[in-house]
Amino acid sequence: MKEHPLFNLDRNLPPQPVEFRDALHSTLLQIAHSERLDDVMRHHRYGENETDQLAGNKWLAGRFGDIDLNGRIVLTNGAKNGVLLLLSLLADPGDTIVTEELSALAAWEIPRLLGIRVIGTPIDAEGIVPETFEQICKLHAPKALFTVPTLHNPTTHVLGLGRRQSISRIAENFGMTIIEDDICGMLAPEAPPPFACITPSNAWYVTGVGKTLSPGFRLGYIVAPNSQGARDFIRRFRSTTTWIPSPVSAEIIAHWITDGTAKRVLATVREEVVARQFIATRLLNEFDIVTKPWALNIWLRLPMYRTASDLLLAARREGICLGAASIFSATPDRPTNSVRICLGGPSSREELETALQTLSSLI
Repeated sequence: MKEHPLFNLDRNLPPQPVEFRDALHSTLLQIAHSERLDDVMRHHRYGENETDQLAGNKWLAGRFGDIDLNGRIVLTNGAKNGVLLLLSLLADPGDTIVTEELSALAAWEIPRLLGIRVIGTPIDAEGIVPETFEQICKLHAPKALFTVPTLHNPTTHVLGLGRRQSISRIAENFGMTIIEDDICGMLAPEAPPPFACITPSNAWYVTGVGKTLSPGFRLGYIVAPNSQGARDFIRRFRSTTTWIPSPVSAEIIAHWITDGTAKRVLATVREEVVARQFIATRLLNEFDIVTKPWALNIWLRLPMYRTASDLLLAARREGICLGAASIFSATPDRPTNSVRICLGGPSSREELETALQTLSSLI
């Protein structure tokens, strides 16, 4: 077994555009020579200042359209921190929340950390099934729904508008809050609107720039149902741990959104993701794969003769790291015979193609 993986296909990273280094270098120089440098480096960025509200509004318009989010935006140290804080705000130890039966790691790790019970609701090719979700609400009276409805991790499904509306009505009828993790939403150019656009009174929206620009920035956005909710949130957590972003990250992202760099980087990342998806689907088309053109990963459902554990071990021997389905499952003792293949880790399309060719021969 190789000591160090040659191909990292287990981290859901965006590919880094060629122009990224020059753009970052230019912006850092601007910040370093700015008359505002002392102000930038001496103050926390909760999202209360006009610069961050304007930049956040402009960036999130890609998902919220013309809706004015002024006063509703809170900055965090990444989307996962936002989820942690929201769950601790909206549910108490012993309470129940619902999420997809296969879901991002935050859906299992964070509630367990907080002493919150988690129930996985079944999903199909589109995502959460409203009728089943409603039955769970009747039986278990959950406090909140945590969901990743757009380019879901790990299955890549996109929940349609009709289902979003049905789920919103069900949550509203049962007095539930919806927490939507839209970390990859910006990658899908025609994604349905967030739950916060459908029923803004009971939906909190969470996203970040880690999957669309770069994970190195560690900056996330929360959109509260209203400005009072945002103020209450900041007041509750103001002095708690290090949930706020680094001032440098916040300043870089504000610069990039304002001068259009963020939009250009996002467009380049999308283009590269689509190209890598084309490579992956071409090389793996004989297998049972689930994906979308803008997804950062592919969900590979294995044939009965090939178990996920055996494939993971065989791939590791060849220097390839993959994501096991068991880490996303509500019932790890009954894992899905699938693996997640992430496409953004390799530094080039050629490197990705080499890894996938090797992987294909192992299945």
